[in-house]
Amino acid sequence: MSKKIAVFVWNHFTNDARVMRECTALQEAGYHVDLIAIQDVKQPDLPLKESPAKNFTVYRVKTGYPDFFKPLMTGMRYMKRSKPSLLLISIIFLLLLLFSPLPTLIVSLMVASIFLKKVQTLVRRILIFTRMVRQGLARRYDIYHASDLNTLPQATICAKVFRKKKTRL
Repeated sequence: MSKKIAVFVWNHFTNDARVMRECTALQEAGYHVDLIAIQDVKQPDLPLKESPAKNFTVYRVKTGYPDFFKPLMTGMRYMKRSKPSLLLISIIFLLLLLFSPLPTLIVSLMVASIFLKKVQTLVRRILIFTRMVRQGLARRYDIYHASDLNTLPQATICAKVFRKKKTRL
């Protein structure tokens, strides 16, 4: 039985020759290689799972927000464009602020921070990170390999924290 290796890469794996050579060399040496990459939203025809060779599978994790965030984002975009809805929300906010100021301020700051670009980027990266870890834990691997320094935490969490296996960089 061949050993299974999970390889993490923080790109879309469409033209990464270095990682492709690593994976094919491992595959030719008799290992079963699963590469965990990131989905490219600009290329919707790029599959989430593909097998470029025997014993070599590429898994791409989604980069977007979960589905339950989409109505919230759509509603916020609508409220920014619509003056009557913005006025209604402002009146409701002022009434809530009048009757319960502290909880209203705390919730308002949390909601407002979600719509800042830097916070959105941070949330998106955390989601990618956790999806990569989840994909790495979906199967039992003998070795976890991080192709870059920015994927070392994912490989380490999968290997050391959950599986007690070796990590390689």
